[in-house]
Amino acid sequence: MTDPLVPSKTPFNYNIGVNYESWENGRTGYSITADLNQIAQYFGLIKTYHDVAVGTANPNIPQIDPTQQQVISYVANTPNVQLVMGTLNSALAQDGFGKPWSAGLMTSSAYTDSWVQMIIGAFGSKQAVLTHLKMILLGNEVDANGPPPGDPVFGSYQGWINEAFNNLAASLQKAGLGSIPVSTSIANYGPTNAIAVGTAAYIQQNWSSAWDGGMPIVYFNQYTPGPPSAPMSGTDYQPVINYFESLVTTFNGKLEPFIGETGYSTYYGQANQITVYNHIVSWLNSQHGSGGKTVPLFAFDAFDQPTRTPALEVNFGIFAENPSHQPIGLKPGLSLPSWSKAPIVKLKSDFNNDFSSDILVQSASGQVGVWSVDEAQVQSMSLVTQGGNLMSAASGWTVLESGDFNGDGYADILWQTPGGGLAVWNMQGAQVISSSIACPRSPLTCRRAIVR
Repeated sequence: MTDPLVPSKTPFNYNIGVNYESWENGRTGYSITADLNQIAQYFGLIKTYHDVAVGTANPNIPQIDPTQQQVISYVANTPNVQLVMGTLNSALAQDGFGKPWSAGLMTSSAYTDSWVQMIIGAFGSKQAVLTHLKMILLGNEVDANGPPPGDPVFGSYQGWINEAFNNLAASLQKAGLGSIPVSTSIANYGPTNAIAVGTAAYIQQNWSSAWDGGMPIVYFNQYTPGPPSAPMSGTDYQPVINYFESLVTTFNGKLEPFIGETGYSTYYGQANQITVYNHIVSWLNSQHGSGGKTVPLFAFDAFDQPTRTPALEVNFGIFAENPSHQPIGLKPGLSLPSWSKAPIVKLKSDFNNDFSSDILVQSASGQVGVWSVDEAQVQSMSLVTQGGNLMSAASGWTVLESGDFNGDGYADILWQTPGGGLAVWNMQGAQVISSSIACPRSPLTCRRAIVR
């Protein structure tokens, strides 16, 4: 029986990922490239927290954070690595913590337009954004990092969140990136938490049909409980599982709860971290064994952060380091699922990456189209294009096979030419990303090598 936490659709090619803090935070001498090389041995899915540089002359003109640029450059140049990118909380609400709170930067549509162009520039091309950036999260734990109840502007905060969500979604759509979902994360969901409830409800009601097949997603963070004197110190992970399962009941199929952060700090001992992660891995393995999918989960954190406060927040990392803060593998005794970097097995004819089989059609003139299908219903019909131009197969070409030949999660098209040769169109939805002649003639060995 499938665990109800396992979503019917996911925007990712992988079941689980890891959170990565790109700022130094006391890791003197660290290397972002070395960090990501280590992460990529275990994960194909990475979640980050930064977008714009801090302390610039004019914050209203977004400039990419230098450390986030390094992350993006790595991801954009590494096949089959996907990114979930968070923004600073200043996107939603600025100042606070001793200063009066004010509306966040993304409450300006001009700002979000510029922000999207900044992201395209950081990735190097619009196509690189579409290939690697799978979701954008507005802030982090928005119910815990904005004007608190009782603040003079608390009543405005929900409106700021909603406005930022609308603006970023519209700016992405305007730039041709409308398939990239926008969401956020919640620290502690409950009926008395007005921002958590209001934000989840707003995202549910305003989720785009172009995002993950139209099923809304919100991220929820949770750790093992502990007494006030030792928060997050418990080693029984079952209360965390119970919390996530309660969210399934709360949303009743109208919103998918993804796990944005969970883990354990070795501040309370390496043995305790091993115990908790063993429970997490066992839980995920039980889901994975019933169909190859799990609830999307991001471990917190990739590496320890020596300057974090309070002290327990220093040691959540799952990777060990040498004295120069170079990664040296998982912390002793810690293990991850054997399939942590294995792509989710998808249908060979899933052209839009929604885990449903689609239909490829071809007219007598050679024009090709994709019918996107979900539960036997045709959701959309699109003619195949490349660079905005309609694509037609050459005379006599026939579709031999479809399948994900380049590992990006989208079905591609394998053609056979009249002379018996083979050609491949690498696809994303109904868009041809690239095309190539795989075999100019028809040697049997070549055909077998491609089709299998």
